[in-house]
Amino acid sequence: MKNNGTIDIFIRNLKMVKGSLGWSNRDISRHGGPSDRMVGMILNRESEPGIDVIERIGIAFKLPPYLLLTPYLRPDMLDSIDEISTLLCSFINCDAESRDFIIKLVSKAQQPEKEYEN
Repeated sequence: MKNNGTIDIFIRNLKMVKGSLGWSNRDISRHGGPSDRMVGMILNRESEPGIDVIERIGIAFKLPPYLLLTPYLRPDMLDSIDEISTLLCSFINCDAESRDFIIKLVSKAQQPEKEYEN
């Protein structure tokens, strides 16, 4: 992985999930992730993780690996992973017109409400 922004997101999410679970580097390794030494090297930016390592860490956390590369992942979202995955898969699998509609709807919902004069 060469994109420093992507690495930053991954490391932030790795620290967040690890902290939320109260896990050590060894716990990640025990649950099917890479060695605790490798996890430490990634966290200390001494090694860049490959896709296979990201996948193994996702499996250890019982998370879809792509979520570890998702910007804005928050601890409170971890309880809704199944719903988020279903929503994302539905979005990906719908036709282009439906995706455009969803994007417009979400963009509109994120805008502050306009004040109307009486």
